[in-house]
Amino acid sequence: MIRSSKAGEGKDRHGPRLNGAAMASPIDELESLRARLQDTGAEISGSLFQERHTEVFDQYFRRSVQESPQCHALFRRGISFGFLAVGGYGRRELCLHSDIDLVILFDKRIPQEASGIVTEILYPLWDLGLELGYGTRTVKDCMKLAAEDLEVLTSLMDARFLCGDSPLFLKLAEKLQRKVFRPRSRVLVEKLLADQDARTQKFGDASHRLEPDLKEGIGGLRDYHHMLWMAKALLGLRVPRDLEVLGALSSSEYDQLCKHLDVVWQIRRHLHRLSGRANDRLYFEYQDPIAQTLGYPERKGFPPVEQFLGRLHEAMAGIKALHRAFVEDHVTSPSKQSVPVHVRGLPPALSAGKRGLSFGSPEAIPADPPLLMEIFWWSARSGMTLSREALRLVGEFLHLVDHRFRTKPQVSDRFLEMLRAPYLHQALEKMLESGFL
Repeated sequence: MIRSSKAGEGKDRHGPRLNGAAMASPIDELESLRARLQDTGAEISGSLFQERHTEVFDQYFRRSVQESPQCHALFRRGISFGFLAVGGYGRRELCLHSDIDLVILFDKRIPQEASGIVTEILYPLWDLGLELGYGTRTVKDCMKLAAEDLEVLTSLMDARFLCGDSPLFLKLAEKLQRKVFRPRSRVLVEKLLADQDARTQKFGDASHRLEPDLKEGIGGLRDYHHMLWMAKALLGLRVPRDLEVLGALSSSEYDQLCKHLDVVWQIRRHLHRLSGRANDRLYFEYQDPIAQTLGYPERKGFPPVEQFLGRLHEAMAGIKALHRAFVEDHVTSPSKQSVPVHVRGLPPALSAGKRGLSFGSPEAIPADPPLLMEIFWWSARSGMTLSREALRLVGEFLHLVDHRFRTKPQVSDRFLEMLRAPYLHQALEKMLESGFL
């Protein structure tokens, strides 16, 4: 990492004077705003913290470019350039110690003054001990690297204009969409699925781990990022809310996703604070302090840390389930979706296909509520999972699962029988995912 301890040597750190008083320089303002933001506790959500933290850096770059002599010189010479936030910074997901990833974009060539811009604007951030990842590139450079490298491609899919010449950014975005994203959409999806398999082997299922990786573990934030990238490639998604607008997720599923993400983001924020660095592995030593910070109460037989981990595992299981459902709906070949599968003895109110067990019709559930238990019993017995649509319907009819429902002999008997079934674990996992259990 390039670092300069003398970036501001010989220069006044204060900016212009207003009524005789020195205004804080961009870097001093950044330090002050970050310090105030770090002092906030559990009173602001994980998503709100990230938005505010991102805005602090946005403001720094915009002010710095506005006040930079090197940037003014380029503007006077008619040389177009732009600052782009990419990766997590582009997604507005800056956690406390996240890397700040940037592209300083030029049109056809990189002028000599580019190194001066780096010295003026980026060196002060390194002097604060911040982690920066940046590239000074032309439009052609970005196109070439995006076509060759998955990490570069996905970071540019998250690119967001900060300051400079916006038409230059739009030129890059249009070229990437036309020449890279669309033609290579299936290749991108295949690489993301391969990456998912590699993450499974390396990090495991975070929704069950005692020391989960909040970012790379299955059920972690990377599952969400994969959904966004695949939706951009296949559906033309522009902002996360489009997951609902484009029909990739239902309204209730999108709301669930936001709640699950906020749980993980909030915990990750406090993990960074306690670690004093970018750390996504929730080691035992951090779990009690975070549970206390987030206000989990003492309950007899149920310590705060267990409540805390239970909520985290629930959130990560939800993210994992929504990611898997998205892949099933939009990546799996449609020709395989409706192929029927024979399951001996399956009642007419249920059906089986390549996607799993389904209800014969939504109307059958309110007419016969014990079907909600029946489908899980058949899953535990046959080894077939519930289809995406079946899980949705279970969620929509959870209001039927009340005391009267649970005390029906037909329901309680099926549940006890299910506990002896060969595929019990799979059925219980789906019960948790759907909210039935």
